[in-house]
Amino acid sequence: MLLKIAMQLGQALPDAQHNRDAQHNQRVYLMGEVANFRSSALPALPVPVRDSVVQLLRPARKVPICGTHGYERDLEVWEPSASVPIEDVPELRRLYEEAGRIIAPAERAPLLARVFALLAHYRSDPLPAAVEAALAEDWLDDLGEFPQWAIDDACRAWRRDPVKFRFRPYPGDLRKLCLERVEAAVNLRQRTARLLARASAAAETTILEPTDRASDIRSRIAQLAAAKRIPK
Repeated sequence: MLLKIAMQLGQALPDAQHNRDAQHNQRVYLMGEVANFRSSALPALPVPVRDSVVQLLRPARKVPICGTHGYERDLEVWEPSASVPIEDVPELRRLYEEAGRIIAPAERAPLLARVFALLAHYRSDPLPAAVEAALAEDWLDDLGEFPQWAIDDACRAWRRDPVKFRFRPYPGDLRKLCLERVEAAVNLRQRTARLLARASAAAETTILEPTDRASDIRSRIAQLAAAKRIPK
């Protein structure tokens, strides 16, 4: 019934080989290195990145994050540079656009088809159509912001986990896996956005400075002229 709902929304499961190829390409795209910046927060891109841009995107430091079971991961601390060279703006804009393409949300039908295919591996009692439709909306609400490749990989990771594969996943389970997969691209888009905003603000200030300076000079000349004026 769940698969039927997904198919009614637009299309059935996409071709399996196409999915595998697309997933492989996306993982290669995301897991490579950018210049000498070895960081999980910056996905690799298919063309070289300027060294100066790499430095702008490099985190200042890493802070270890611990949970109930001890160390979990490192949190990267990053702040935008005080100045952004104008020659780096085109590269930053390209990275911003590429990151946006990587994390573009999945379409409804393929998303539900992939999730419900995973759920079909687990026995469950039949539910009324209205309840199953509501469940589908819950899955869309929790996973709809993620790209298809992240959802596919999250489902694959759940199936292959030596412990979790025995249990039917909840929306929050797959959401957590998806968040981990898009973190690098999300960080890249956020960082490039802040750098571009800073570069834009600096450009506006540069344009205004000559006018302000000329006004100050004219005001100073007028003051000097008034000071030297001889009263009648």
